[in-house]
Amino acid sequence: MRVGTVVAAFLLTGGAVLLSTQMVGAATVLLAGGCGLLILLPVIRLAMMAIHFARLTDKRFVLITIAVVTFVFMGGVVGVVL
Repeated sequence: MRVGTVVAAFLLTGGAVLLSTQMVGAATVLLAGGCGLLILLPVIRLAMMAIHFARLTDKRFVLITIAVVTFVFMGGVVGVVL
């Protein structure tokens, strides 16, 4: 998770630097990538938690984690549609 945060910070910083040099196309790609990675990091963590609980054969927490991931995706879909 720390690595993902650092990568996102580099992408956002690079995008901001390129934006100040009038390279708008490349800056937009870097900024969008950094923001997208920051949004995906909690979802990746939830997926890792589900795998961990599955290895521990803790079905209750696997179901809870999958339910939370489902709610996150449903919220994203509703946000895109509306």
